[in-house]
Amino acid sequence: MAADDIDWSDPKNQYLGSFPTMTEINGSQFVVQVHMAMSNGRMMCVGIDVRAFAEDRSTPRRSIQSELPNGEWVSIGSPVLRGLRVAEAITAAQEPLRQTFREVIDLLSEVHGPPKTGTPEEVLERFLGHEPSRRGPKPQLSDEVLREVVAATYQMAVARPVQAVRAALEQSGSLRAPVTIDQARKAVAAARSRGFIPPVTRGRQQQEEQS
Repeated sequence: MAADDIDWSDPKNQYLGSFPTMTEINGSQFVVQVHMAMSNGRMMCVGIDVRAFAEDRSTPRRSIQSELPNGEWVSIGSPVLRGLRVAEAITAAQEPLRQTFREVIDLLSEVHGPPKTGTPEEVLERFLGHEPSRRGPKPQLSDEVLREVVAATYQMAVARPVQAVRAALEQSGSLRAPVTIDQARKAVAAARSRGFIPPVTRGRQQQEEQS
């Protein structure tokens, strides 16, 4: 199919793929696959896989021949998921793309002149889904934190999602420790108002109230 025949408005065609990075959680190494897609001219994280192994794709039996970052299996449960620094993992996975896009933008700037809507670095940050700096008072939590820390943690939490968000905010340093449960509830409400978390269901509301 030619590029001109592709319906780029279809979300399925906006998926860019998964990008790996390594992260340490509670003293163990994990492989994190960050799935990226395009939305409204920006690149955004649409999924995260956390694994205790890296697949060796050179063999058909890769599930058996997998590489274990720690030399042995490590169980992935709530402590690991709570310890995952989502924003840091996404930034690390984006770095190879960031370098490539920076080189392209610099080359285009040399040929056609600088961008009309900001510096090359500002254009890159907007493309990567990062909010540009704004004048006036800075909000307590940026859209990036609401999306990549609050919303991501909330949606991955199996139970007590607000408690999981409280721990994630404290571990990420997004709010000064100790982070209270009231601050976590406000962060969840802010993320929901920005559309990063879907409307609450009855079952999810009960889980929030139990936090």
